[in-house]
Formats: sequence, structure tokens, C-alpha cells
Amino acid sequence: MEYSIPIPKKAEEQERIVDILDKFDALTNSITEGLPREIELRQKQYEYYRDLLLSFPKPAESEAMSA
Repeated sequence: MEYSIPIPKKAEEQERIVDILDKFDALTNSITEGLPREIELRQKQYEYYRDLLLSFPKPAESEAMSA
């Protein structure tokens, strides 16, 4: 079987596609790069929302502020 695969003529477009595929490959196949980075991002996300939830004023504080 033969398949025709279109190839962009511009070198810049080819380089852009290669960069995207390289990043995708690194994130999906490299345990040393992709997984630790994902864990770090989720940890920061968790900390952000935890701090946001814990920084809400307590009911007594909000009543004192409005009085």
C-alpha cells in the first residue's frame, strides 16, 4: 500500500510542527520530564485553591467588619 503524506513547503512551518511533536513526545513518553512537571503543576494548583479557601473571612470576622 502507498500513502500520500502532505509535507508543508515552508521550512518554518515544518520546524513549528516538529517542535510541537517533540514537546508532545517528551510529555507523553518521558517519565523524567513529563510526569514530574505535571505533579508540580497539580501541587501548585492544589496549594492555590487551598490557600484561597482558607483565606475566606470567618463569620465572626465578617460581622465585625460590616459593623
